[in-house]
Amino acid sequence: MNLNKVIRKQNAASNRFTFSMCLIFFSLPVALILSHQANILFILYLVTIEFLIILAVLARINSELFSFKYDGYRIKVKDGLFKQTSSIVCEKVNLVHAENDDKDIKIIIITKTKFRNKYLKKIGANFMKRYPYASQYYSRMKKLYPENNYYYLVFRNGGYKKYLFLNELFKQCVHADFTDEAIEQIKKSRET
Repeated sequence: MNLNKVIRKQNAASNRFTFSMCLIFFSLPVALILSHQANILFILYLVTIEFLIILAVLARINSELFSFKYDGYRIKVKDGLFKQTSSIVCEKVNLVHAENDDKDIKIIIITKTKFRNKYLKKIGANFMKRYPYASQYYSRMKKLYPENNYYYLVFRNGGYKKYLFLNELFKQCVHADFTDEAIEQIKKSRET
């Protein structure tokens, strides 16, 4: 997969969607004014449709927004419109797992320290049910080091941009283990 080309197509599709929604957003009030049918029912419909258009654009921007930056020993990640930046210390990452593929890929990071990140959650029964393959690797780690507490973080937003992030994790997190699925996704992204 040519990753840069796929990301450009993803960004172009997102821009087309946003432009078309903005066009509809501004043309509906003009159509209502030009039709001279401004009664309460039409105005209520217009306000409802405008609100739904705003929600759709915000949801699309939220699902497409993903950025990261490596600054020497940690990676700062912005995942979504309404989330704060997550900081991941590369030396503290124990396991990286990737689920699904293409645009729906989820990247799961398991660490042994919380390192001032409020989005990190302690691994429990919910994690075991939701991510059974990653929980197998977690069980192996827990058997080797039972005294450690482990936390996880899942990245869902961003589409194909997460492949760049997965490559960066592979380069910078030298002490981390990568699951077979994560390695397959890295190989897939590096094929041209």
